Amino acid sequence: MLATSLGDAAARDAVEREASLAGLGGVLTDEETISLLKRIEAGGGPPGLAARLVRVRLERASSHSLSVGPQTNTTSTRRFDVREIVAMFSPALGVDKANLIVRNGLSAMNITGQTISMEEASALVEQLSRQGGIVATVARFVNARLLLQSTSRD
Repeated sequence: MLATSLGDAAARDAVEREASLAGLGGVLTDEETISLLKRIEAGGGPPGLAARLVRVRLERASSHSLSVGPQTNTTSTRRFDVREIVAMFSPALGVDKANLIVRNGLSAMNITGQTISMEEASALVEQLSRQGGIVATVARFVNARLLLQSTSRD
């Protein structure tokens, strides 16, 4: 989850460093994962911000699954107009380029329609972050915006 915001190498380094310092290894329990994210968060900087966003998202998802009675999880029901996603990429890439990469990404994922779910938006941005170059850099910022929107609406 951190890799989308930080890149694979930086995310791996942050997790491995803090896991080693905490004496954690192998498959982590949910509590150990939250603890590890808190350690990364305490370090500050981009890894700390990314860890905070992931931790908040995981904690909210966990609290929703433990709640009694029907709950609406706005993270999964939040829908984006494709133009919203294009608009997030447009300031850095221009409208035409942003529209092209978003539409091509959606097409590659076999997603049609004018609105997409939060999960589809996250998957799209993750896919675009793997393209490299300026698109990948912008995708990391867009991912942070998506995460902030999903955590602020719960």
